[in-house]
Amino acid sequence: MTAPILLLAFHSFAQKKDTILITAGSNRLQSHLLKNYTSSYDFFSVRDGIEKRVGEIAVNFQVFPEKNQALLVCNIKFGENVILDSGLCTLKGLSPIYHRSHQTRKSMILDFAGGNVNGKVIMKNDTESKTENVNYQPSAPLFDSFYEDIIAKTLDPKTTGLFRFPEYIYERGGTVWSAGEVLKGEKPSETIVKFYELDSKKEITRTTTYVIDINTREILKREYAMGSNKVVMKKKA
Repeated sequence: MTAPILLLAFHSFAQKKDTILITAGSNRLQSHLLKNYTSSYDFFSVRDGIEKRVGEIAVNFQVFPEKNQALLVCNIKFGENVILDSGLCTLKGLSPIYHRSHQTRKSMILDFAGGNVNGKVIMKNDTESKTENVNYQPSAPLFDSFYEDIIAKTLDPKTTGLFRFPEYIYERGGTVWSAGEVLKGEKPSETIVKFYELDSKKEITRTTTYVIDINTREILKREYAMGSNKVVMKKKA
C-alpha cells in the first residue's frame, strides 16, 4: 500500500462506523493466551539502508492468573540512556494499573485508577531535578503505551479491517489515538501487525510494524518509523 493511499484511508478513518474500537479492558484481545516469557533484542538504527546497532532490550513478562494481573519489566540501553521500565495491568483486557520508569534523565511514577492517570514525572540533569505532577482525566479507557507490544501479541491473527485504540503517552500530552491493521506475513507461520499513530489531522506521524509468530505469539521483529528515522528491533539469536 502506498503512502498516499494510506493517508487517504486514515483521513476517512474517523467517519468509518465499521472500524473496530479497542479500549483497555476490551474482550477483543486474546490476553488469556499470554504466558510467562523472557526475550532479548538488539536495536538497530537504519539510515540509507545501513544498519547500526544502537542498543538492546531484555524483556521479562509474568502472568498471575489468580490475581488476573500481568507484569512487564524491560531493561533498555539506547545510546547513552539506561532505562528500567515496569508496568502492571489486568490480564483480561490489559487495563493498566501502574507504570514505573527510571531513566538516566527522567523518572516516571504513574498510577491508573478509576480510569484516571495520577503520579509524577521527575526530570533530572547534572545539578538539579524538576518534578511535574500528573493528574489526567481521559475521555476513554486508555492503554499504557508501554504495553503496545503486548497489545500487538494479543490481537487475533484473523482480525480484518481497520481498528483504533487510545493510549496514554506522557510525552504527547496524554491521550494518543492510534490506528492499526493485521496483515498476512511472508511466511504462513507469521502475521504482521501495523500501528499508525495519528495526529489531530488524522495524518500518520509514526508507524510501528510487528512480525509475530502466529503459534507462539512471539515478536520476531519490530520496526519503528517516524519520518525518515527508523529503528529496528531484532530478536537475539
